[in-house]
Order: sequence, then C-alpha cells, then structure tokens
Amino acid sequence: MTSISSTTTTSSFTRSMDTLVGEFEALQTSETREMKASVPLEVKQEKQTPSASLSAPTTVSKTVGTANRMLIIKNVHQDDIHGMIPVGANTFVTGSKDGALKLWNTAGKLVCEVWSPKTINYTGWITALAPFGSNHWMSGTRDGYIDLWQNNGEHSKNLSGYVAPTPGIKCKARNVERINCLAQDVTVGQYYVGVPTRFSMYQIDQPESIDQCKTSQNDWVYCIRPLADRKVMVVTGPNLDIFTHNPKSHNWVKEGLVGEELIAGKRATRSAQKQPRPFISDVVFLDGKTNLCALAVFGGAVIVFDIPTKTPMRIYKEHEKRVWQVVNIRPDIFASSSDDRTIKIWDARLAQSVRTIGDHIGRVSTLLRMSDTLLISGSCPDDLKSARERARLEFWDIRML
Repeated sequence: MTSISSTTTTSSFTRSMDTLVGEFEALQTSETREMKASVPLEVKQEKQTPSASLSAPTTVSKTVGTANRMLIIKNVHQDDIHGMIPVGANTFVTGSKDGALKLWNTAGKLVCEVWSPKTINYTGWITALAPFGSNHWMSGTRDGYIDLWQNNGEHSKNLSGYVAPTPGIKCKARNVERINCLAQDVTVGQYYVGVPTRFSMYQIDQPESIDQCKTSQNDWVYCIRPLADRKVMVVTGPNLDIFTHNPKSHNWVKEGLVGEELIAGKRATRSAQKQPRPFISDVVFLDGKTNLCALAVFGGAVIVFDIPTKTPMRIYKEHEKRVWQVVNIRPDIFASSSDDRTIKIWDARLAQSVRTIGDHIGRVSTLLRMSDTLLISGSCPDDLKSARERARLEFWDIRML
C-alpha cells in the first residue's frame, strides 16, 4: 500500500490543540476509495434476555450465549478486524487486514467507507488506530504509513510519511516496516509510534521524529500508554516497562515492571514444553485505579498487575488461546477477547472469570466499550477459504451480561 497523497498541504501548526484542529484542512486523496465486497453487508437485530448483574462479586462463572446479544452486523470486513476506536459519542472506526477503514454509528449503520484499497494484499493491513484530540484520529499500516483523519472520515494529512525498518531485524519481510501501535501523548500535539524493536515520539507538524528509543534487539513494541511527567508505559514482546524521557539529553531511563519469566516461568521449563513466548498484546489501567492494570498475553493468560509493588495480583489462565485485548467495563470489572472464540468478563477481586460469552464465528480480535451500557466485539472466521461469512461486529448491552 502506498502513502495516501493529498492535493494540498495544511498550514503550520501551533501547540494549542484548538488552533491545531482549526487549521486542519479536509484534503482529498487521489486514489479510489471503493472496494466491492464479495459478501453483502447483513444486519440482524436480536432479542435481549436479562441475566445476573455484575455489580456484586460472585464466585460462579456463567456462560452467556447469543441470547444476550443486541445486534449482529455481518460481513463488515473481508478479513480480521485489527482495531476499533471511538470517534465521538456515537460513532466508531474499524480497521482491518483487508486494508479498509470504516466509520459506523452505535445503531449499527455504516456511516461511510473512510478508506478502501483498490486490491486486498498482505502489505496494506490497518495495524494501528488511535484517537488524536477531540476531533481527529490516526491510522497506521503494515507497510509503515501513518495518516491523520477527521472524525467524519475526511483525510487531513499524512503524518510521519514512512517509518523505516530497524536494520538487521529478524522477521517476515512484510513486517519490518509495520506500525504496531499509535498513542497520543499527554503533551498537546505529540504522539508515539511503536514498531519492531523501538518506539518514537513525533510532533504533529514535523515529519521527522523528535526522539526514539530502542527497546529490544528483535521483539516488537506492541502497546504504548503515555503517562504524566514525561513517562510512557511500553510493551515490548513479553516485557512491560516504564520509560522516562530527558528531552535535553535525549535519553530514556527504563524501569522494568513485567518480564518474560514472571509470565512463563523459567526459560528451560517453557522450552521443554515447546510453548510460545508469552508476548503481551494489550495493557489497560483498570477504571478508577492508578496502580492496577490488566494485561492480555499471547499464551492465553490475563494478568492483573500492581505497578507500585511490581506484583501480579491475579494470573488468570482460562482462555485456551492467544488473548488480544482487554477493556474496562466498570470499576473492578473488565473484559478480554481471544483466539479461542470467547469474550470473558473478569472481576479483579475474584480468582476466576464471572462470565464467558461464547458462540463467536472465529477469533475475537478486538473489543470496544462505547459507553457504560454498550460493548462491541469484532470477530472473524479462522479459515476464510471455506467460510461462508467474513468479519462481523456484535453489540452487547453491558447491563445484560
């Protein structure tokens, strides 16, 4: 996938977000934004059936089926949905391995196709999405491009242009330029980009990075959570660290939080069992907590971790396959999604899950809590060659789970 080119350029930006947003222009792209779906979009409304509330702790784990689902939208993308983010109170964006970006509303209506490639290929995946300010959002691709969009789906500008790969990295050729994650900094007008082996800091009006930090010889930076006081929480492979930036010396000081042995035990034991490395795929602070975060792990674990003491408070091992995402539901309650075709609901005060939402068509690759009452999941069949359906969105009333 090539960079999305604009016919005009925006004027210079100030550090004030209001001024910065006001200067963005709605730019047009020279490429066609149409792609014929091989399977038509299908929307299905489902009847709701109430179940027990999650407000009080319980030690009983309950399996929730399709009866608790509000809405299904079938064939929303031609392949896995790699991300969903809110862009306003009632709209959200999805990005997929099919290279497309789509804008939806909470009623399940497709507002617009933000971007559709002319052909679906392995290089143009949408691999990262992140909000930027109150009126914009960012997207990143597998072939190393980052773009800024308005909430209505109009293209604003190319950001860093092209992120060059790390020399000597060992991975598939089509992943060396991959944008794994994007995150808006707490400093107005700045954002972070995570790629294999390093992360970089950018200013919105500058194509070159302000600073960067190499975190590994070969592992990927998979998740970035900016903090206050020039600190940033970074996931690199199976490690979770906090980096503190010194803008004068351009140095980053690392404080280790989670390492591979904490999750998987000693390397010899894991190697003997031929288990995959326990990469961390997502991290989120629990609602109302400044010390507790939830981690999603490739090996199937979900971990509740206390940052000040560097101690795992809970290590859940109920998912049977890779866990992709963790999202907050309400204080102490959060959800996880997995390749095992389930969503699990957890209460951090309890030793096991309190709900399991099964019966998905395939891996559940992404979750989004749109509001206090609405949870949206994205799933896709594992074998697209034989499947009759492509990726789908499912809407869940949090009060009914």
